[in-house]
Amino acid sequence: MSKMKLAFTPVAQLKPDSENEIWKIKVRIVRMWRFQNGVKPGDVGGIDLILLYEKGDRIQVCIRGKLISKYEDDLGEGKCCILMNFKLSPNLGNYRGTPHPFKIFFTWSTHVKKNCEEIPNDSLRFNCISFDNLLSQKHDEKVFVDVIGEIVGPCDLKEITVRNAPCKILNLQLKDCGDSIINCVFWEKYAEDIHSNVQSFFGGAIVLLCSLMRINIYNENSRFKVGKLQQSCSLILTLLR
Repeated sequence: MSKMKLAFTPVAQLKPDSENEIWKIKVRIVRMWRFQNGVKPGDVGGIDLILLYEKGDRIQVCIRGKLISKYEDDLGEGKCCILMNFKLSPNLGNYRGTPHPFKIFFTWSTHVKKNCEEIPNDSLRFNCISFDNLLSQKHDEKVFVDVIGEIVGPCDLKEITVRNAPCKILNLQLKDCGDSIINCVFWEKYAEDIHSNVQSFFGGAIVLLCSLMRINIYNENSRFKVGKLQQSCSLILTLLR
């Protein structure tokens, strides 16, 4: 008798099950980043991914230690793949890539089938939070979010002192399609990069897309702190003419 073919599991339904510890998922890698291990400069401590299911559900993947060299050549942003034989662990901590209750951890027996059939979900790559939800503080501050808006307010770069050390911050305003406006503060390298790019743009609206950011209230004036960003974060500035 032939073995029954393992069916794909929807990402939203992934959870530890004592009767079934083998899952197969078909997903698109929408974000991939490396981070340092904090011991030796230049050493990669791990690779994290954000996987997107065809329906829009997301889950974070963690690849650690010697497994990095085993799998990194099979992975890349934008690629679609099939994954099997991985572990699930609770998605805890103050820095979460998705609101999914679990994370995927690769093991030595994890199987990656790359260059699989394309999944028609590239338009869902970014999951931008509405400004109304930000202003009403309905989002979970521990979960990274995507934010997009037109820069409409002052783009002022200044230096302040934090813990007896100089620090650059950038104050600006972002407006969404519904004309809601939020006040933002970017810190350090990101503050300088945004300010430099804005100064070089002329003759059109400037749209800022911030992916995988941790956002919280900076002060009592509902100014959002979107700086001191993690290695997961990417910023895209676009000039619309």
